[in-house]
Amino acid sequence: MAYHIEGVPEVVNGVDLKRYMVRWYEIASFPSFFQPANGVNTRATYTLNSDGTVHVLNETWNDGKRNSIEGTAYEADPNRDEAKLKVKFIVPPFFPIILVLGNYWILYLDPYYHYALIGEPTM
Repeated sequence: MAYHIEGVPEVVNGVDLKRYMVRWYEIASFPSFFQPANGVNTRATYTLNSDGTVHVLNETWNDGKRNSIEGTAYEADPNRDEAKLKVKFIVPPFFPIILVLGNYWILYLDPYYHYALIGEPTM
């Protein structure tokens, strides 16, 4: 089944970031250059930093080997109450070090914070 959204997707408002700071497991995703193909048990662990940013740990396993990347997420516009975050990863061991900046939009979040739909305007 495929979905197509016209225009820019709407995001959730009023997300309680403290409640969102848990380990999330990926059910499905689009391919990305920084995530190995055919990864299993893919997950993201979010921890709230003292400055209000979010520590991001993304992990996946491929052929029994753990692959991970760490980064920082922050509100795209702190003056708005919408779930639009920017996430920044520094991708080693490439030289020069590559900075990857992306969008992390929460398009749906159930009331109990058990599942979420994440996207961005370019998907």
